Amino acid sequence: MIIKYLGHSCLLIESSDNSVIIDPFLSSNPQNKIKVADIHVSAVLVTHGHMDHVGDALEIATRSKCPIIVIDELGKHFMSKDKTVKIHPMSIGGSYQFDWGKVKMTQALHGIGVEMNEVLSYSMPVGFIINIEDKLIYHPGDTGLFGDMEMFGNMYDFDFVALPIGGNFTMDISDSIVAAKLLKAKNYIPIHYNTFDIIKQDVEVWKKRMSDAGLNATVMQYEDVFRF
Repeated sequence: MIIKYLGHSCLLIESSDNSVIIDPFLSSNPQNKIKVADIHVSAVLVTHGHMDHVGDALEIATRSKCPIIVIDELGKHFMSKDKTVKIHPMSIGGSYQFDWGKVKMTQALHGIGVEMNEVLSYSMPVGFIINIEDKLIYHPGDTGLFGDMEMFGNMYDFDFVALPIGGNFTMDISDSIVAAKLLKAKNYIPIHYNTFDIIKQDVEVWKKRMSDAGLNATVMQYEDVFRF
């Protein structure tokens, strides 16, 4: 199984038989290098309604004829834009076994606006714990540090965690180090940084501080692949 980093907060997870994509902010991402039309997946997961996470979810799901896995309220917004799109609604604390793996939806601390039309509406931000081929992956979405990460670290044996480090809208480097210690994962990568000036960070500083704390950190460039 591999995880490919597609910039900002977007991960493409590919198992032997299936693939899923999380927060596909591609066509509007200034760092993007691939064509949205080339993405074919078994599911699209979206953590919240901001434009840099909703991204191309509708186009990818429609072309792939797959569901968007999303909190219920945001799913309704997707359907208001395209009534043909498949939605698998969930809510925080819920889990579901799909053909390709299991998903649990977690809380996240972030803004609740939905940027899909001119009228501001609201939907809770979330994270995802994903079990594929016996690998446990945590994508917390855009979030600040919260104490339940310690509980997650005690409950789950995470193989891979993607941590936002950009600050301003999410955890910064210092808070992400604390989060990593609480989560106790085998591997970490940074996400949600340097796409825009307001979330600019020195990722080498993050990597060194993670290493100094005894944490296994990998900085992935666009389209880099993490292999299990």
